[in-house]
Amino acid sequence: RNQARMTANQLTWNVDQQTVFAEGNVNYRQINPTVSVSGPQAEGRLTNQTIVVEGGRVKTEIVPN
Repeated sequence: RNQARMTANQLTWNVDQQTVFAEGNVNYRQINPTVSVSGPQAEGRLTNQTIVVEGGRVKTEIVPN
């Protein structure tokens, strides 16, 4: 729906629970609204469309309309 994409060195997707856990050079981007977040690790729940990037240095970029 918001054309999201996540990349990482390692990504674990639990299909039954619809959760993801990413480690190492995590980069999350979405189109609507335009947001870019990067950091060392992330957790998310696909059913809620939530992603939390955390640990160490986290960089967030938001492009207003």
